[in-house]
Order: sequence, then structure tokens, then C-alpha cells
Amino acid sequence: MAAQDAAAGHRDSQEFLRSISSFNMENPWNVTTFQLIRGKHGRCLVYFDGYVYHKNKSTSNAHSRMYWKCSKSQALGCGARAQTLGNLIRTTGPGHNHPPIHLARR
Repeated sequence: MAAQDAAAGHRDSQEFLRSISSFNMENPWNVTTFQLIRGKHGRCLVYFDGYVYHKNKSTSNAHSRMYWKCSKSQALGCGARAQTLGNLIRTTGPGHNHPPIHLARR
């Protein structure tokens, strides 16, 4: 049974790596630190590189990918986007059209 579990885990790992490598490597995934934070209304947000993103949509497969858009997308028309896949993150879309946001310590 343990051998079957290990083989299944290996297949999952290979699928995960294939899904990552299938992206345009001009904008690679970063294994880096990003923070998941709670907004004032309890929403889950991503804080990365000085910018806050709110969840736009997600996929429902085994390695769920989350799509995020800049929290200033409506107020300032910012088109910056991000994607997370486990502990990996990458930014997509045009850059931010506003300066970084510095979070207040709680």
C-alpha cells in the first residue's frame, strides 16, 4: 500500500511540474514569500511585493490555481494580476499603475 501511495504521489508531483513548466517562462513562477491576509470584511487577500490582490477565481483540479487581481483594479483601473499555485506566485498582466501599499501593523 505504501508503494502505491508513493507512486501516486510521484505521479502527482510530475503532473504538478508539467503544469508549471507549461507556462510562458518569460514570466516564471517564483518560489517566494507572499502573505495571505484577511481584509476588513474577512476576505482572503494576497500581499506580495508591496501590493494587495483579491481573489478573482480559482481552478478546481488537484493542484488548484488561484487567480488574483489588484485590489486597486476598480478604484484606480489597475490591470495587474497574479496567479498562485501552492507556494508559487507569479504576476501577470500589465504592471501596477500606482505605488506599493504599505500595510499597517496590527
